[in-house]
Amino acid sequence: MEQKYFLIIDGVQSGPLGYNELRSAGITPDTPVWRTGLENWVKASTLPELTPLFQPYSEQPYYSQQPYAQQPYAQQPYGQRPMYTREAPNGLPIAHTNWMTWAIIGTILGFLCCMIGMIFGIIGIVNANKANRFYNEGNATMGDSANSTARTMTIISLVFGALGIPASIYILTTSFSSIMGSL
Repeated sequence: MEQKYFLIIDGVQSGPLGYNELRSAGITPDTPVWRTGLENWVKASTLPELTPLFQPYSEQPYYSQQPYAQQPYAQQPYGQRPMYTREAPNGLPIAHTNWMTWAIIGTILGFLCCMIGMIFGIIGIVNANKANRFYNEGNATMGDSANSTARTMTIISLVFGALGIPASIYILTTSFSSIMGSL
């Protein structure tokens, strides 16, 4: 069976694509590529079987190039594809930070200690959810924007929650001592 490839072009994942479909998909030497047998995404130019795609047509032999070491087709499980947004110094995409867990923690802490922190935590949850949705749709620009807002709101909710802990303890101890003093 023919080897299948997955590409990320302009932040959008496509595939599975056969070897002969890669050129029409717009593959370049710097395009992030994944196939069965690879642990992570790599630049297309690092896969020897793809180098003929980057030669001009006149330099390619007249017979059809087939990738070597073909393996049985196996696709990454649906819904478990990595979400990529930015590029690392080596040009490969890197995963974004998911603020959902911290936003939930900030909301709970805000609810227990400071209602203002809870409000910022809820805004953080909404924006983290938006960011994840945009990343899944391949819209890295909107995803980065929502992720930045989620980060800011989450940090604010955690700060209010952390400040609310000593204030809550003080209020409870003074209330308890005044109740005990009146008895």
